[in-house]
Amino acid sequence: FGVEGDLFKKRQELIQPIQEKIFVAIREYANENGYEAMFDKSGEAGVLYANPKYDKSDNLSWSERCKSQLGRCCMRHP
Repeated sequence: FGVEGDLFKKRQELIQPIQEKIFVAIREYANENGYEAMFDKSGEAGVLYANPKYDKSDNLSWSERCKSQLGRCCMRHP
């Protein structure tokens, strides 16, 4: 059990490829439809997509859990 346990590792092995495909689809949808950011509203707040021009990750420490969440809340650039 825990992050070093077999269950966690197997879950990551199975889920990771699906998550990557979902995030590619989210990024493509956001770019094609003019969204600047897409947020997760499924429980824990997280950013699903943000226009790269707003990327300040070199200056900030972002939580990894944002990468593993999905949601439906979107914000469109005016």
